[in-house]
Amino acid sequence: MRTWPAVFNGLKDAGILILNTSNPAEGSPHEHIKTMGVVDATRTALEETGRAIPNSCIVGAFVGTTGWLQLDSVLTALQDYFQADMLMRNRRCAQRGFEEVIVKQF
Repeated sequence: MRTWPAVFNGLKDAGILILNTSNPAEGSPHEHIKTMGVVDATRTALEETGRAIPNSCIVGAFVGTTGWLQLDSVLTALQDYFQADMLMRNRRCAQRGFEEVIVKQF
């Protein structure tokens, strides 16, 4: 089993983890992680924008993992930060993060 950093110290029960990786763990990385969303956000960002900046993809994965937001709200909000071609590319990143996230419950 993979050794995880102390970043989980103090995590309350029923934690949620969004993990950017191409090599996910099989089990929960911590006893308090109950939901884990796994997506290769860096690869997606590189494919869609040509840059290894995975933020938009991670936000999409967050929406897909938690259901706390509507994807349309995120796609609309991106226009506050991007314009034209980069807006479309970041919307595709968020959409793919939402669609490609693998959600695991523990």
